[in-house]
Amino acid sequence: MKTNSKKLAIALLSVASLFAACKKDNLRPMNISDKSQLEQPAQRMAVPDQNMFERTLCSHRWLVGNYNDGKIQMRTNHTDMFRDYVFEFNEYHVVIAKGAEKNVVGKWNTITVNGQKKLFLDFGFNPFITLNKEWMLVNYTSTAVNLRNQVQNGTAALDFTAVSDVAK
Repeated sequence: MKTNSKKLAIALLSVASLFAACKKDNLRPMNISDKSQLEQPAQRMAVPDQNMFERTLCSHRWLVGNYNDGKIQMRTNHTDMFRDYVFEFNEYHVVIAKGAEKNVVGKWNTITVNGQKKLFLDFGFNPFITLNKEWMLVNYTSTAVNLRNQVQNGTAALDFTAVSDVAK
């Protein structure tokens, strides 16, 4: 019985520390009044802001501007499947596809491997299961995000366009 209690306590501490590490405060801009951040300005300016893409993703609402499955022989454009949904990413790694009929909730995360930023999407079920991939970030601005995924015999493309008439 003691062993199970210890395992439960360890599991609860692990979950608590995970939530503590994912606080919204982690996405706040740098406070320039902090002297430690000004000590070596040349080094700090040379390091790119690794969280800028995440901040951009979380600060806008997005439409699927293009989704192509990438299959060479039967390339299919699936953009229309998502035309009625507005995607909102939040700092807690939850993405909500808001539609007129229903909302679909999924998870997202990013990693950088060998200098290449990747976005993971997981919505769990159809039709959004087709978006459940490890997407390579090709380009992003405040109005567009271009993602690619290597599939058998081709490259899938997922492009988000910022919704300009709806403030988040």
